[in-house]
Amino acid sequence: MPYPGKKPYPNALDGSDAGTDFDQDGLTMRQEFAAWSLFGGGVLPTAAGQSFPYSDGNQFSPALPKSGGMNYDNGPVDPHSGSNISDDEKDADDDGLANWVELAVGGSAALWTDPNKTPCPTVGTAQYQDCGAGTVPNGNTFAVSFAAYPSYFPPNWLDPDTDGDGVGDLTDDQDHDDLGNDVEIAAGTNPVDPCDPNTESRTCRQH
Repeated sequence: MPYPGKKPYPNALDGSDAGTDFDQDGLTMRQEFAAWSLFGGGVLPTAAGQSFPYSDGNQFSPALPKSGGMNYDNGPVDPHSGSNISDDEKDADDDGLANWVELAVGGSAALWTDPNKTPCPTVGTAQYQDCGAGTVPNGNTFAVSFAAYPSYFPPNWLDPDTDGDGVGDLTDDQDHDDLGNDVEIAAGTNPVDPCDPNTESRTCRQH
């Protein structure tokens, strides 16, 4: 009961609940319900203390990390679940990109901060940070000015192939500069800037 002053929750008479993140893991109730509906296997808790595979009552619910899940903030092991990968750090659609990265939420020019308020210094640009386990993408990796690049869109955290072109989101080319997202992430360049790293790319606006 993270908010004991608000009982019960979710509250059928409070329309703001869907957009609330009760367990402060970076995912709202609506988002966690959507992940559970698509990838939770219809599993319901069967005993006291159990959680939905994605649950807004527990940051470390039983959902599997999948291929893109990792301990992005280098956080400690949760004593109740035995995991150090919170729900925002998991990969619901198993496309190799963590939920937090695809939702494009969080981060600043100075620090990336996870829902537990763990600061991690950025590396190079605001797209990446290092919490002691090497350079990893963060919630700014796919943040983009859609006014400047109206044909670009962030990957969908619940769809492994957001644009339906048969190429998964991890290896797709978000900025159409002929370098896949995975290549740009590994190199620490901006996957939504067609002029980074190559100012001569076919989609760089200087042409």
